[in-house]
Amino acid sequence: MNFSLTSGTVIEGKYLVSEPLAAGGQGHVYKGVHLVLERPVALKVLRTGMTPEVMTRMTKRFEQEARLISSLRDPHTITLYDFGKLPDGSLFMVFEYIDGSSLKELIKSQGKLDARRVTKILRQTLASLQEAHAMGVLHRDIKPANIMVYEWAGRVDQVKLLDFGVAKILEAGAEDSSQKLTAANAVVGTPRYLAPELLLDEPPTPAADIYSLGLVAYEMLTGEHANKGKMAHQLFANQISPEPFTLPRSCELPDELRRVIDRMLQKDMSRRYTNADEILVELARLTNDSDPFAAELSLPTAPSAPQAAQPRAKVLKPSKKIKKRVQIIAPQMVSEPEPEPRAVEVAQLERELRELPSENAEYADLSEPSTPSARRGPSSPTVAQAPTKGAPRWLIPAVSVLLFVILSAAFALLLSSKFS
Repeated sequence: MNFSLTSGTVIEGKYLVSEPLAAGGQGHVYKGVHLVLERPVALKVLRTGMTPEVMTRMTKRFEQEARLISSLRDPHTITLYDFGKLPDGSLFMVFEYIDGSSLKELIKSQGKLDARRVTKILRQTLASLQEAHAMGVLHRDIKPANIMVYEWAGRVDQVKLLDFGVAKILEAGAEDSSQKLTAANAVVGTPRYLAPELLLDEPPTPAADIYSLGLVAYEMLTGEHANKGKMAHQLFANQISPEPFTLPRSCELPDELRRVIDRMLQKDMSRRYTNADEILVELARLTNDSDPFAAELSLPTAPSAPQAAQPRAKVLKPSKKIKKRVQIIAPQMVSEPEPEPRAVEVAQLERELRELPSENAEYADLSEPSTPSARRGPSSPTVAQAPTKGAPRWLIPAVSVLLFVILSAAFALLLSSKFS
């Protein structure tokens, strides 16, 4: 069944559907209006037409989203007004309508943002996460498309964090059904922004949201993705590689802010922030603000940085065995626009993924053609290796040739003297 919402449809005698806004993995979003209050709303409807098993799981997740969001009160979290069922049994939720742009659209249209704007957006997003984490709720899909930026009452760059649909209640030792909504042995989220520990089947923690937000901060400051992989297996390999993403030195921002974001991006959880409170305190100290939750900022001047040429991006490429066994419940190519959260079967990959950085991978330039002639043999050095220090590479072959010539001449002289 597929209950189609068209312009003019009235839901429960209260909400008039005006136009579609978006469609994704979990459902469809429409713009509407409350007929009595004459207030614009956004209606999210769970997509139907799935198998009964998938529909049951998605319905439970949808209901969880409604309960979670209705308990969140931070002004930077999207407000849930209402939820219910359509005639075919599909669930719908009614949110406040935000007249603005997603951070993804903002970066696409304006490019990189200055440090002041980035810090303001970060603090508001962190305030939303701080409340959610304090209530045991993870977002698990932090990305630019889920952060709305808008203007209100003359105040620019106001933030609303959207879509807690893949959030999961964190209750230590709990075995209730809310812990089992995600399919067994699956990772939920957008590959480009997933924390590495989630790919290694570690339990999700607030630190995973912090890592994802660090990748968003990188994108705001540079106008580019930190994880530059194109295919899903490249994105995963880059995430679990031990080398952390770091802001380029050419990016002009205060050193203190650079240190905060670099720590958010640490792949080793023991070196990363564990919750949003810690970052809010650091940002308040950076701006000499007594209130960690204040949104208006006065950043110190960024030091001038030399415009040094940046190295070309490298992508960790898994072995063919890994590629064949990665199964994506979505198209393989990850391109703009970013896909909705997808499930990635990883149970059988856990051991190989843990060994991938040291045993099953090689580095290659993104621009390198994927043809047989471009492949390197087992003995060939990889591009990621540092150039050999000391003697030039040509010296050993040259000495070998010279020795061969000398020995040949000596042997010829010996034979000549013997037979003369």
